[in-house]
Amino acid sequence: QNHTIADPRVRVEVSVWLTPDTDVVRALGALRGEGGVDVEVAEIEKDGVRVAIGMWAERAADARSLAAGLRASCLERLRTEGLSSGTGA
Repeated sequence: QNHTIADPRVRVEVSVWLTPDTDVVRALGALRGEGGVDVEVAEIEKDGVRVAIGMWAERAADARSLAAGLRASCLERLRTEGLSSGTGA
């Protein structure tokens, strides 16, 4: 790790769990809706699929509010697509 590079940005990543019967391809498409967001299947287990959603915050101080906004946006997108009832995600 090079500590001489002065980049104030920090990576923010949140997780959304999908039930095993969720159409994961549709969910990934819905979550990729806005630019600058990386979406990938991070984990697959018998009880569900974990999707990681990440983006860069311009400053470390913004990371917490950006993460909260990402979570809310993800839930809204999944609800809009009929992929989540809002529980367990």
